[in-house]
Amino acid sequence: MSLIYRIMYILFKWPVKWFCRIHVHGKRNEPGRRDGAFLLCSNHVSNLDPLILCDVLRHWQPYYMTKSELFKNPVLGGFLRTFGAFPIHRGGADTAAMKTAVALLKKPRVVAMFPQGHRNPGVPPEQTRIMPGAGWLAEKAGVPILPVLIKPRDFKQKLFRRVDVYVGKPIYPEDLAHIPAGPHRSMEITKYAFERICNADREVNDA
Repeated sequence: MSLIYRIMYILFKWPVKWFCRIHVHGKRNEPGRRDGAFLLCSNHVSNLDPLILCDVLRHWQPYYMTKSELFKNPVLGGFLRTFGAFPIHRGGADTAAMKTAVALLKKPRVVAMFPQGHRNPGVPPEQTRIMPGAGWLAEKAGVPILPVLIKPRDFKQKLFRRVDVYVGKPIYPEDLAHIPAGPHRSMEITKYAFERICNADREVNDA
């Protein structure tokens, strides 16, 4: 974690937890510092999700792909970069952003991604569309995927409304050996990971 992130984390951890009423389940599944980098993949409910995931992670600072439009304002862009955000141009394959993500994972760092690509308030994640970027990135960097389910009531996040967050068990590269090679492998990896995200509450409660 950067020094600025540590300071802001200490200052804002409890206000964020109080305003969002965050309840984390499966904390033990978060890899420790000695375990190395991983790709955190979560469903995307609201603009509060990055703050919620920062609260979830105890050992790591997450780095986020953030839509490039937000970086046009130099003040906001500088603030976002302080917290580990880096720009991605949506609507197509942004090779520069993916290269940045791979480099971060190699350092090692933790990169957080939302396979849906955008917010889906009020819709159960299994009913939404996903994109193959997460599968490609995990395989390219050779890192495990940590599936996380953000689950407020009715999948609608509001201040002071309780949100349950379920941290599933990591998906290691060897767990993906059953997925055949080929042009659709990245998407199939993403589908497998997203299914684990959608079922993380059951996985954690059954453990």
